[in-house]
Amino acid sequence: MSPFAQCDQQVDLAADAAGRGRGDAMKISRRAGYVLGILALANLLSYANRNPLPPLYDDLTNRFGFSPAELGFLGSAYMFCHAAAGLPMGWFGDRRDRRLVIAAGLALAAIANGLTVFGDDLATLSLGRALAGLGTAAVVPVANSIIGELFAGRRGANANVDGRAPARTVSDREAARRKAEIDQLRDKALRNG
Repeated sequence: MSPFAQCDQQVDLAADAAGRGRGDAMKISRRAGYVLGILALANLLSYANRNPLPPLYDDLTNRFGFSPAELGFLGSAYMFCHAAAGLPMGWFGDRRDRRLVIAAGLALAAIANGLTVFGDDLATLSLGRALAGLGTAAVVPVANSIIGELFAGRRGANANVDGRAPARTVSDREAARRKAEIDQLRDKALRNG
């Protein structure tokens, strides 16, 4: 039996033991769902901001006369700042109000994108893209920590965006312990009826 099937079986057995259906065990609060939706939208904005340039390469070349190297630099200005700021923003989000960190990051990204839209040379466009990278770097690590806190103890709290559980290993001892617990619950259920 796969680890996922074992986990599902444990959730079913725990819900049965508590006298509730599985649906009750997996419900989330309205507030948690609302926050999850807002954070999903913030993540969408962050990811959408990463690659807006390739469709615009021809227009940028025609308007500004940028070389392929300069076009590459525009993309790199964003990604280097975004990558460099990701860990510090996560650290900062753990020590300050996470909502404000995300809001400030998105505000910086919006202002930076405005600077990029109205930029008229490589320096201005590069500065706008670099600041956008700094702003969006605040979203993903801080949002992930908020989601982890909202859904702590739930089976789905450890799932990636596409629903797959992150790669992890379970020791043979832990797997044997879980199997023994399931066997005990099954035997108890069979004895009782």
